[in-house]
Amino acid sequence: MTVKIGLLGLGTVGSGLVTILSEQAAKFQSQLGQSVSVKSALVHNLDKKRPGVPGTITLTDQVDDILTDPDIQIIVEVAGGIEPTDQWLKKALENGKAVVTANKDLIASKGQELIALAEEKQLPLRYEAAVAGGIPILTNLDNYYFSDQITGLAGIVNGTTNYILSQMANKGLAYETALKQAQELGFAESDPTNDVAGIDAAYKAIILARTVYGLDLTLEDFHIEGIEAITPFDIEALDQLKMTTKLLFEIRELDDRHYQVQVAPAALSKSNLLASIENETNAIAIESKNLGTSLFAGPGAGGRATAQAVLADIVAIIQGQKQALPSIQKDYQLKQPAKQAHVFVLAGTGNNFEKSDLVEEGSSFQAKDGRYYEAILTSALTAKQYSNFKAELSQKASLVKEFTCYS
Repeated sequence: MTVKIGLLGLGTVGSGLVTILSEQAAKFQSQLGQSVSVKSALVHNLDKKRPGVPGTITLTDQVDDILTDPDIQIIVEVAGGIEPTDQWLKKALENGKAVVTANKDLIASKGQELIALAEEKQLPLRYEAAVAGGIPILTNLDNYYFSDQITGLAGIVNGTTNYILSQMANKGLAYETALKQAQELGFAESDPTNDVAGIDAAYKAIILARTVYGLDLTLEDFHIEGIEAITPFDIEALDQLKMTTKLLFEIRELDDRHYQVQVAPAALSKSNLLASIENETNAIAIESKNLGTSLFAGPGAGGRATAQAVLADIVAIIQGQKQALPSIQKDYQLKQPAKQAHVFVLAGTGNNFEKSDLVEEGSSFQAKDGRYYEAILTSALTAKQYSNFKAELSQKASLVKEFTCYS
């Protein structure tokens, strides 16, 4: 028996899928007891030469040729975009086909509608590849952590921004120079706005928050901040405290009705596991009652890495693995934690902020611009303590930069 796939999109990921299927054909047959093949693929340009694509795959520019084909059991969507992709996948489910997608924008924006339809039709809808590419995070959250209680998760889920910040920290590059380098190496798009503004990471945070806690969020619901304003000076100042900065998503259960969700550059100790994640690598730290903190790291994008995640979903469908689709909470609120640590950078020196209940560490330094500054790491402060302490600092010196800490 052959499981036949309809492929919507034949770009980097789609081509990677075709390649791996060819390489692993014998393994699929021996271990699954059936072969897996792409019957048809949707493309924009039928005249484009596609070396490496087998002639056995029928190319079409008409999506209905695939969605209505009775021989196709699984629709794989790697075309991207929200519309008309949303309608394509709804039609696939209506026509009784299982769906696998790598489309984070779609799952973040329309995922709950698709999940509801998949449940109604009792069909698989899987999207492992939509979050952190080659890291099997959703499968682990659904299965391995089923018997555990997740108290929070945070991480680096955008390779572009992590590459830029790594180059700024390790080589002293300016933001603009590191971005241009990322574009030349293919780690950043020609228009990098969604990446550097934190939108890409926020979409993935929405999917994770829905998966773990059943939160139905939009981009307007929580704080999103990118890395455009990060400078070499910021990294230099954090270095005085043995800290660095990463663009992190953070999702925490504060109590049974309140959650923290945000995407922003955070200050973190260089001893923190996430601080060691460099360049385009992604990583997600999961905090749970039974396991403490576990770190999942790997490639966040790329043709083969993302195709591997897609294939894992295809195998799960063929094997009949049960899927825990999230149930949405109706009564919850987003808020910040009761206490948070902060880093303040002040112009000038001589303020003599010694260790106290509010100050963990302070460091005076001469920056590369020749001027003197002071970097201060606070303990975890309540909102009132934070407000009072910031006001006190502002009376003594000019506040140059501020970070919230992740620990």
